[in-house]
Amino acid sequence: MRMEGCEVELRIIGIRGVHFPKDLHGKGLTAVILAGLGGGLDPRLEVGDVVVDGLERTGLIWSSEQLIGSAEQKKALHEQTGAAVVEMEGEIVRKWSESQGVRFIGIRSVSDRADDSLDGRLLGWVDEFGRPKWTKLVSSLVREPKLIGPLWKLGQNGRRACGTLGPAVRRVIHQIICSSPG
Repeated sequence: MRMEGCEVELRIIGIRGVHFPKDLHGKGLTAVILAGLGGGLDPRLEVGDVVVDGLERTGLIWSSEQLIGSAEQKKALHEQTGAAVVEMEGEIVRKWSESQGVRFIGIRSVSDRADDSLDGRLLGWVDEFGRPKWTKLVSSLVREPKLIGPLWKLGQNGRRACGTLGPAVRRVIHQIICSSPG
């Protein structure tokens, strides 16, 4: 597809990168941009703030194999790594990019602040693309109505974060991909 006047290929890889194409080749690629939502680790970040890793700095986005959901876990990870945001897909894509000699850029919009705690059951309530598993979700809400408030907040935060992610991706595409020679 064309975006910002240049050719862009879009792939949706899902939570933990489970749908990252195994047969993808890096030949002819200017860069790989991995964009999505992430949990805030840096206490200065607010919901909707965008972090870009791989332009001026690297190490701003930490990739984890499991959900880092509690405020305590986030604080410890921030102190240990200095990362600003945590996500669950970057490692697989970064390794592939390095193996292909292709530049990797990560873009994450904060969906939950460093002091926000997420329920550890969250990943069981969504499919591999982050869409609700309605039966499991409703069943949990019927058993524990107190979950309604935190889930409502998470949904609002996710919408806010998505609203800032799109413009950030467009800026990076224009800056990096469209301005590259050839």
